[in-house]
Amino acid sequence: MKLSLRKINKLTDAEVADKLKLLRWPSTNGEPVCPDCACDAVYVIATRSQYRCKRCGHTFSIISGTVFHSSKLSLRSILQLGLLWANAAKGKSALELRRDIGLNHKSSFVLLHKLREALLTTADDTPMDGDVEIDGMHVGGHIRHANRAEDRPEQNEAPTPVRCVLALCQRNPEHLGGSMRTRVQVVETETAETAFDFITRNVVQGTTIYSDGHAGYDRIGMWYDLRRVNHRRAYHGDNGENINLCENYFSRFRRLQFGQVHKITPKYLAEYANEIAYRADTRRWTNEHITHDILARALQTKRTETFRRYWHSGVVPETVQEDIPDDVQLGNVG
Repeated sequence: MKLSLRKINKLTDAEVADKLKLLRWPSTNGEPVCPDCACDAVYVIATRSQYRCKRCGHTFSIISGTVFHSSKLSLRSILQLGLLWANAAKGKSALELRRDIGLNHKSSFVLLHKLREALLTTADDTPMDGDVEIDGMHVGGHIRHANRAEDRPEQNEAPTPVRCVLALCQRNPEHLGGSMRTRVQVVETETAETAFDFITRNVVQGTTIYSDGHAGYDRIGMWYDLRRVNHRRAYHGDNGENINLCENYFSRFRRLQFGQVHKITPKYLAEYANEIAYRADTRRWTNEHITHDILARALQTKRTETFRRYWHSGVVPETVQEDIPDDVQLGNVG
């Protein structure tokens, strides 16, 4: 079943609230539960659209304690936000969201990053098995050349640091040519240590792994069934070896990078990379399914300080795997 803005606008306020309550508290079939003491016995404050716990007296609403905490958006606008995000197959920019629902750029920017934060927090970290592909993509290092040649920097100098996005794509045996799960990680460089750490934490030992001819994957074959394709000779190996799922993921990411947000700094790269991984994994879902899933993740994710009062602090830590733990150093598999 498909969802549309027209259907959302036809819903009454009570129906919108019931939808979001079901997404926030699925275990109680939408019945409110106190976020402080987990008591399901509450009073209803109808005039304020709030609830008060009978045990501890805490007053809360549907969005209390979630990534939407203290948001001035109406419940209908939150439902519309989820649909607009789901409909944007190539990603959603803050300026486009500003035009769609009438917010300023700052509010739109923070709202979208709160959704990305919820996706990153609730990402499935179950180890992969079966057939898995791995590859890396470099992001950053854009140079805007000056008009005069003598004012231009050296060719190997870049104003923004370059980061590498490592991607693991698990093949779906039921749908040939598609991925079932995608895991990503931002690292400074694609080395043997970073690749080995990423694989051992996310892939079951003995799994079949497909990669290209990068030297960083040379020793993976000691613990995994490694099958490689040399892209200098062919896109497919003699026995069908390929990493097309990773290439498909990178293509989706580039469409977000160049077609929507236009510029991604290392500080937000992990959030953007994980967003495209989610979009790749849910590409066959209906927009209603995606809308309900993203809003359920956001409403069940506790608020953090990362994007709270963002424009007052502006402090967002960069998510980069730099130091490899001692127990996963190259050659040490548990």
